[in-house]
Amino acid sequence: MIAVAMAANLSSPASAQAPATGASPADTPTVAFSGNVRPPLDRMVAAAQAEMASMSHVQQTVEHNLMQARQQKDVIKVLCLSDKLSRVDATLKSAEQRQRELVASVGSKDADLANHNWALFHTLTDRGSQLATEANQCIGNDTNSEGTSVTVNVAPLPPPPPDVTTGPYAPPQGPEIPLPPPGSTSPYK
Repeated sequence: MIAVAMAANLSSPASAQAPATGASPADTPTVAFSGNVRPPLDRMVAAAQAEMASMSHVQQTVEHNLMQARQQKDVIKVLCLSDKLSRVDATLKSAEQRQRELVASVGSKDADLANHNWALFHTLTDRGSQLATEANQCIGNDTNSEGTSVTVNVAPLPPPPPDVTTGPYAPPQGPEIPLPPPGSTSPYK
């Protein structure tokens, strides 16, 4: 999903130019990057810091939910959240390393390496968002990012089968044939 939020109106070419030297910061357009949009080289570090803050928040939230599950002695939630927390920790550690490499590549003005590091870093932050969703599912908060809902219609049960001794499934009635007592007639005498 691509989301670019602009705080200023950039409808005319003149407004897209750099602000005048006397312009206030409120007149300067700001762009927030998320989704698969790659920020310009000079804004990659700030965007990476914002993403890292978001991932740290995910980690803290999962830790908090894990602590609550332990207090409630809910073994299922504890196991699920513990797994998600270990995955978030590993993802966060990898993202921190990739962020350091991104900062170094931006500092050296190597655009190709910076773009490569951004793509890898962004893959890790997407994984962090996915783990946040999975952690919410552990505690029963199934967040559906599409905003859709699922409706299940259950058909009523069919009526029970009729008694087999009466009704249409009853055996046919005919003359009763007397049977000899057991053991009185045997072909093997």
